[in-house]
Amino acid sequence: YAETRAQKNVEIKNETIKLVKENFEIIIDTISKRQSVFTQRDIENLVFKSTDSVEDYNLTLQRVLDSEKLICLKYNEAGRLSFTTKHTYFKEVDLAKMSNEMSGVRKFTIHSKVIDKIAAHKDYTLFDEQKNALNHIVNAGQIACVVGIAGAGKTRTMKALKAVYDSQGIYISGAAMAGKAEHGLQ
Repeated sequence: YAETRAQKNVEIKNETIKLVKENFEIIIDTISKRQSVFTQRDIENLVFKSTDSVEDYNLTLQRVLDSEKLICLKYNEAGRLSFTTKHTYFKEVDLAKMSNEMSGVRKFTIHSKVIDKIAAHKDYTLFDEQKNALNHIVNAGQIACVVGIAGAGKTRTMKALKAVYDSQGIYISGAAMAGKAEHGLQ
């Protein structure tokens, strides 16, 4: 089994090397699917894994760094040069514009008793900070942001939020960085 698996890994690596030689932009596409902002070190690591010689590494790395698809942002907190793709950058600009347009615009009102009832429901049982976040979102207008550390209860709060809106027959759309939180919004 281990020998077969090792052989398969070699085949996959060889296929990857071949594809990258044919089209270096695979590196950009791959890394941008993983991260919206990435460092030169991230690029270097992926290029290293996708090439089989020093010459190919240097050539591929230079092509990626010179690509019209990339935007060089700035040095991050660790002193590493950061990048994003033009596609991601302009999507984020569009999102920011849309957010500004939607900010503060209210199309409906939900009575606080509805919010309190769902916040106290056994499926959600929100703590005070989570209840405050729920109230903030419901009263913020068409768009609101919730930020918190891992384990703070953002996903639980979003599930309660969905229940609040569902109880009123209101369709909502949400976005999240983590897949777990995103699934809670569906």
